[in-house]
Amino acid sequence: MTFDELMAINGIGESTAYAILDLRDRLGLITYMEQLLEISGIGGNKLSMLSEYLYVDDADNSPPPETVTEVHTTVPPETHPPETNDSESTVDTTSSVESAPDDELKPVNINEADKEELMECLLINEDLADGIIEIRQQLGGKYENALQLLYVNGISKDMLSEIKEFILLE
Repeated sequence: MTFDELMAINGIGESTAYAILDLRDRLGLITYMEQLLEISGIGGNKLSMLSEYLYVDDADNSPPPETVTEVHTTVPPETHPPETNDSESTVDTTSSVESAPDDELKPVNINEADKEELMECLLINEDLADGIIEIRQQLGGKYENALQLLYVNGISKDMLSEIKEFILLE
């Protein structure tokens, strides 16, 4: 995330943007959102607001130290997942990324792709493809980074994590 991207978030001023970048540089990596609470001027309410625009990638995410302790003390060691029977039906928990057995995600330049190409390469529906194009136009015709896809209604952090490696910004 750059200084300009942070400044584009309503509620972040120059000093807060610099403080976030300084914290990231000092830590090397922000591994959970609560680390932002170390910054003067960021409290619970502002952190909640920032969570709508910023996130920690799943690959970098680690829970705050208190959360680890709670998890280890509240989960009994004997806990086993419920047994399943092969004849039981399974629940489909797929996200907005629509995939058929022989479909796979393909790299796509989101700054140039038309609706059909976005749908085909990212395996998304028409509404999401339209949203990507609409936000691209609002950004002056060009995405600067993949995180800006979070501005698209219907693209969640989880979905972005799934498709991020296929996003090209040329």
